[in-house]
Amino acid sequence: MSLLDADDFAGDWYGWLTNQMSHALLGLLLYVAFCATWLAGFGEYPARIAAFLVVIGGFAFFEVAIQRGGMMLDSIEDTAFTAYGAGALAVTFHEVTPGESGFVGDIYSSLAVIFVFTLHSIAGIALRAMRARRTRGMMHKIDAKQRHTDTKQHLTPLGVTCYSDRVLGWWCNVRRFFLRARCLLNPGILIDRALCDCFLFLGEKTPQKVKQNARR
Repeated sequence: MSLLDADDFAGDWYGWLTNQMSHALLGLLLYVAFCATWLAGFGEYPARIAAFLVVIGGFAFFEVAIQRGGMMLDSIEDTAFTAYGAGALAVTFHEVTPGESGFVGDIYSSLAVIFVFTLHSIAGIALRAMRARRTRGMMHKIDAKQRHTDTKQHLTPLGVTCYSDRVLGWWCNVRRFFLRARCLLNPGILIDRALCDCFLFLGEKTPQKVKQNARR
């Protein structure tokens, strides 16, 4: 899959989670890169809100204007996780004195961002896990329906499926046995066979009697 192709990982919670964690890390790195570039060019750190908006605005432009796929909800979600990474640094660290490279941080300031990031991750995992389960259930139903259809399509005149030659041969033998048993227990068939046997017997004996009378 190309980086320019959108993918919301609809039924893959693990793929979605790793993808969003990479977006959060990307937001963090973009924020650091922008602040370091601004410091190198102007001798001081940019305003935190300005740096945050530039990073998120640039990433949102990439998602909407450059990335292929046209998945707006996926673009919004990717931008949100990028904002989590950049926002965690924006609310945690700030410069000590304007014009200097030193900065201080308060880890407690980022707890709110971490909390929202965790809730969003849990919701996304649960949603995709339910989608995957629903998809597997639908696939099982489709497979069962397809097997039922294949069974109907492979029915032979004897009423058995052709999945196995052994099963087919076994069923043919059983059916032949029951057909013979039914014929043997049918009075009409028994009488017909008895008459046929009598006629055959008389037909074989008659020429012999004719020959004997002729000799006499």
